Amino acid sequence: DHFRSVITCEPDPTNWLCLSKNLAARDSLKRVTAIHAAFGEREGGCTPLVVEPHNCGAHRVEFDKGTIPVWTIDGLELSRCDAIWLDCEGSELFALRGAVETIERFAPVICVEDKGLDAAFFGVAPGSLQQFLAERGYAEADRIGRDKIFKRIT
Repeated sequence: DHFRSVITCEPDPTNWLCLSKNLAARDSLKRVTAIHAAFGEREGGCTPLVVEPHNCGAHRVEFDKGTIPVWTIDGLELSRCDAIWLDCEGSELFALRGAVETIERFAPVICVEDKGLDAAFFGVAPGSLQQFLAERGYAEADRIGRDKIFKRIT
């Protein structure tokens, strides 16, 4: 309700079908554009991998394999971006690397889930995401559970 338009993506085929049906069922969600893809640092392909079969929100992707498209946020060529909110089971840093131009241009508020999955599944060193954002003038401004909210301070 706070945004004029929302762009989201979902790489998992089953979750994609559910998302599509939910969006089609409610007129109030017409401002949401959904893409059957994942966000990453470069365009390509991925395959969804189930981490926890009883939790459809705990899927992760394997990049550079598979036929599900990987898009960059920069590739969306947005005319405006107020917020980037990522919950992609450890690949948040990769999605942000694909959003460097968007971040520089619009200085959006950035929210990322932080459950330590980046190190566990993707080999990302602890603190890498925070360092990436700090290099762009961002600092942590708040938290909502395991979600960290960053805003540009410089």
